[in-house]
Amino acid sequence: MAYNNDTTTCANQVMSDPFCSLLQALELHVDDLVRKPEFHVFMKLPLELRYQIYEEYFLADTKSVSCRSWPHLTIDHDQQFRLHHLMDSAPFLPNLCLVSRALRAEVTSFLVRSTTFDMAKLPAMKTFFKTLDRPRSRRDFDWTAYVRKLVLRDTNSCSSVCLGLDFGGASPQARLGQEDTAYACQSLSRFSGVRVLELGFHAPMVNASGDLWTLDLQATAIDPFLHGVDLLQIKALPQLQLIKLTGSSGSQSALDSETILRDDKMEHLEGVVKLGQQIKDMFDGEGRQVDVRVRLLWSDQCDERIL
Repeated sequence: MAYNNDTTTCANQVMSDPFCSLLQALELHVDDLVRKPEFHVFMKLPLELRYQIYEEYFLADTKSVSCRSWPHLTIDHDQQFRLHHLMDSAPFLPNLCLVSRALRAEVTSFLVRSTTFDMAKLPAMKTFFKTLDRPRSRRDFDWTAYVRKLVLRDTNSCSSVCLGLDFGGASPQARLGQEDTAYACQSLSRFSGVRVLELGFHAPMVNASGDLWTLDLQATAIDPFLHGVDLLQIKALPQLQLIKLTGSSGSQSALDSETILRDDKMEHLEGVVKLGQQIKDMFDGEGRQVDVRVRLLWSDQCDERIL
């Protein structure tokens, strides 16, 4: 291997550049500099005023994720795939917030409190949690406790499922749905500050013909696909004020990505109403004021109830 002395000399000159040396020296003391009086004026402002400044800054920064989707952040599988592989993903916080760790934590908590985190599918939620569990993420700032609004749309993973005739509670599809529901409920412990929680459940379609090539899709009751709900995990949320349960019957994802509701029986969703009543009775027994609302979707109908 040939030794290039010119390359080594050039590298040494770059490393010995006074400006580069200054940057390297300042890098370790950024937080200390921010705490000095001339940098500390902003931190002395009232908290409400700082939040207004944050809001205007986020709205003005068109390159940030917070501006594109704030205050509603939908987390789907495609987005998580891009973030996981570092493919063209904008930083969650703009550069201004990265000057000081203390300032970054404050801005993050403000942004997280104002954002609705909408988990479209359970696989996306699992990938999202893996991202949070990275050593770097845990070291920087654990912001999940600041989430106030959380939506899990497909809690039982049945929005795109078509079952055979043997779809009972012991069927593989039902067991998988119960396991996914249990995982989603166990994950709620990470969001100890959540105040508004929305859980969506789907009753899958059943192929009554029993033939894969001859589809006779019919709706079925949702009860066997609610068994994984852990009421204790929901009760353990200390700041919960409102929980919304959404049940859809006969939902099937078509090839054009549209959702078709082919069921004309609201009775298929009575299990969601019973679940909501159990949650309401549980909180009433604890003396906690938690509003419980149920939304049922079937055919072209919608029924909303406040329990």
